[in-house]
Amino acid sequence: MGVSLLVGGAILAAGAVAVSAVLAILASVLGAVLWVVLLPFRLLGLVFKLVLLSVVGAFGLTVLLVAGVAALAVIGVALVAPFLPVLAIAAVVWWIVKKSPRSAVRV
Repeated sequence: MGVSLLVGGAILAAGAVAVSAVLAILASVLGAVLWVVLLPFRLLGLVFKLVLLSVVGAFGLTVLLVAGVAALAVIGVALVAPFLPVLAIAAVVWWIVKKSPRSAVRV
């Protein structure tokens, strides 16, 4: 009885291996068919992605250029701003000195 149980288990195991081998072959065939069917769409998606990246890249470079110029302008104003009161005082003094001699202020 023990031998027949062992033989029955071996037959079941061999059947399970055969079924899994058949399922594996079917899955690989199905995968290959799907790969061949879907390959053109994947290539088309790759082309669209490359076109989109080039357009976005050009637009992004333009935005970065404009933003960089604006940032340089802001930094320039921020560097000059502390000196504006001194420049205003100097301009007023220069204007007073350059006024015509017919000024109301006489020394």
